[in-house]
Amino acid sequence: MTVTDLPSFATEVFTRVVAMEKLAVPNAQAADYASFNYPYGNLYWTNRLESLVTPEPQGVDEFSFTFPIVMRLHTGYLGQGFDGALEVALQTQHAPAVMAYFWARRDLVYQAGQGRIPFFEDNAFDISCQSGLSIFEEEDAAKKMLGIEFRLITKARIQIRRTI
Repeated sequence: MTVTDLPSFATEVFTRVVAMEKLAVPNAQAADYASFNYPYGNLYWTNRLESLVTPEPQGVDEFSFTFPIVMRLHTGYLGQGFDGALEVALQTQHAPAVMAYFWARRDLVYQAGQGRIPFFEDNAFDISCQSGLSIFEEEDAAKKMLGIEFRLITKARIQIRRTI
């Protein structure tokens, strides 16, 4: 893989993450690449690339690129479900289900016959529930949202030829 393959790697990672989110939380209304594309429903996902991390040298002309993705599961509006049911479901059902689902599929292969993503680095997967229960206030959102964020780490090993 060369540096020109990075966009296709990133696209494939996002495509699989979105599909896997729908399987991890089947009653979620939507999963999307966009970080601020809210359907304003009760349970849905948004995703964003957290950053592009400086490549780590792995040998002559070979580098490991890290792709940290923030996966946000929105469960509803703040104040919705005053009995605490949304918070309880998020912390006791959805969060553990997401962690278990993704850890069981660390290579992001989620269906029979599906191959690994080309250049996906072995043993370079991590997922954590980084924010716990949170309130999200976005510019274009009419109301404050309640949800939880996960941080998914994947890596691609590529070759970069030095030029002068």
